[in-house]
Amino acid sequence: DPSEGMNWFRQWLLVYTQNLLNDHEFTVQTLFIPVSRSNIHWIVLLIDCKNRTYTAINPYDPMRPTKRELQMAEYVASCIWNEFGLDLPEFRCGTFDYLADLPSQSSSDSINCGVYVCYFLVFLMLNEDGRKFFKDNLAASVDQCRLLLMAWILRGEIFFVEPLYTEDDQAS
Repeated sequence: DPSEGMNWFRQWLLVYTQNLLNDHEFTVQTLFIPVSRSNIHWIVLLIDCKNRTYTAINPYDPMRPTKRELQMAEYVASCIWNEFGLDLPEFRCGTFDYLADLPSQSSSDSINCGVYVCYFLVFLMLNEDGRKFFKDNLAASVDQCRLLLMAWILRGEIFFVEPLYTEDDQAS
């Protein structure tokens, strides 16, 4: 139910309003909002407050959101602006080329979208150099994603470990 989600989001915004706004402008450039579609599938809404663009990131195909997902992102962006009493800008669907670096959830995998969404959120919060390093060290499987996420949470930091073997070692 979208209204239930927006009610929760309004409560959250009330708590953090002082840190998000300065002179009727957002102090953050980008909002990343995980959303459960009908309690069956998780996606991420990406709202670029500075450039007034948005997109939706679906683990099955991060670069190609559906029309419904884009409508959801536009609706949430509009609700945020309305909630803060800001003049509603013209939002447009943005292109975020760095999303091409994200791994995709297999179409036969119907249970791990939440793992991918968490993994995507870590990637999205990094700066450009961090994203490049992240891309070069992507987990090879959803199980590795789970382990990395758990280790990052337990350690309180993002880190990568050297592979136990190289491709050359595996070939011999």
